[in-house]
Amino acid sequence: MATLDSTMLDYEKPDAMRYLRVHGPMHRAALGMLLTGKPDSTDPAVKQFVNFANQQDMNIDECWAACHLDLIQASLLLVPSAGKTCMAFMSSVPARKHVQTMGKLVANACQVQDGKQTRIIQALLEANQRFELLALEEAGFKHLAHLIYMQRYVTASDRTSEKLNLGDNITVYNWSENNRQRFADAILASYVDTLDCPALLGVRDINDVIAGHMAAGEFDPSRWFALYDGDTPLGVMLLNRIAHRSALELVYLGLAPAARGQGLGKKLMQHAMNITAQHNACQILMAVDQENQPARKLYQRMGFARGEKKTAMIYILDEKQNASASCDVSA
Repeated sequence: MATLDSTMLDYEKPDAMRYLRVHGPMHRAALGMLLTGKPDSTDPAVKQFVNFANQQDMNIDECWAACHLDLIQASLLLVPSAGKTCMAFMSSVPARKHVQTMGKLVANACQVQDGKQTRIIQALLEANQRFELLALEEAGFKHLAHLIYMQRYVTASDRTSEKLNLGDNITVYNWSENNRQRFADAILASYVDTLDCPALLGVRDINDVIAGHMAAGEFDPSRWFALYDGDTPLGVMLLNRIAHRSALELVYLGLAPAARGQGLGKKLMQHAMNITAQHNACQILMAVDQENQPARKLYQRMGFARGEKKTAMIYILDEKQNASASCDVSA
């Protein structure tokens, strides 16, 4: 078991570093590095995290480590999720001299993923994680967005008995398998000239996008809405309950160009707050692209408060990419 703090060692020969997918005791040590900054498999935080992962049915098998003489210097965890996406979690990069090691570790792990199973690997960074950002860029990650997290407390005054009414010509559909294509077409219509993370457009099949939205919290078809004017899709609003919290998340709100600027967004958000109150939740939360100023202004007018900001980075895999070159080690 390796217990030496990686920040205490500098190596003259970076080529001696090995980048490995780890199992067994080394897997626990890599998790220790990720969680505490030290490769200690016996740290209570490791056991707590493993128990949490098991409870949430989270796959934490894809764990990687940069090793020198069997001492773990950095670690990475790739957690797959629905919709052919994966989230990357890195151990801390304490100084610029460690950027190259982390960058190579992330690159080695990402390059051997199966592009048929995973199309996007994502990472979210705090404002102070500048060395982690450099490591991701070195590994081939691209900037997606600066995400602003917003929230609003819901009160009894937000609850009404009125049904959603967007006008005589607009039909509102709830999710069902029979309405899958309606939702797919409405989501795609909302992507036209969108300011909401445009770098993601066309990367995944629309059914993978839908699967990803469904997996973001606790899905309930009654909280998903597709808007149509006759056969013309106008947009969608997707709300999921946040697990273990008295809150709903606005997973996605998007309108087609022809539906923008008509007050539909405001009416939908009023309905979202009504639904939140009806479900006895006390908050509604969301993340919005900093560059999407019309959406930000709408949420601010609706009383949403701005919270933390994170940088979203993405690595896009080629569908022809496979895992035949993967490197495993058992320890």
